[in-house]
Amino acid sequence: MTYKEFKIFDCDYHIVEPADYFRDHCFVSVECDETFVGHVVDFLGADNILFSNDWPHIDSKYPNASESFMKLPLDDDARCKILWENTCRMYDLPLDYADDISAT
Repeated sequence: MTYKEFKIFDCDYHIVEPADYFRDHCFVSVECDETFVGHVVDFLGADNILFSNDWPHIDSKYPNASESFMKLPLDDDARCKILWENTCRMYDLPLDYADDISAT
């Protein structure tokens, strides 16, 4: 059964495609050693992926997480979105947020 065949209510309304709903409402995170992220970016795009290093958990890749992430098979635009821009968008922060913090 597909999502289009599954109805909870018997009413006419516009059904949003699952991928569109995800893009509008969800974020997922990627850790520094998840090499499959390139395939996820190819399928969904890089606009809803966030970087995570899982610190301070015992299985964290800290302190080398950022360096490992930079070795993943991604283009610079995807890296910039995943490392910074998407987090700013999710928290409604300006892209120059770090500049504001470092100036204090």
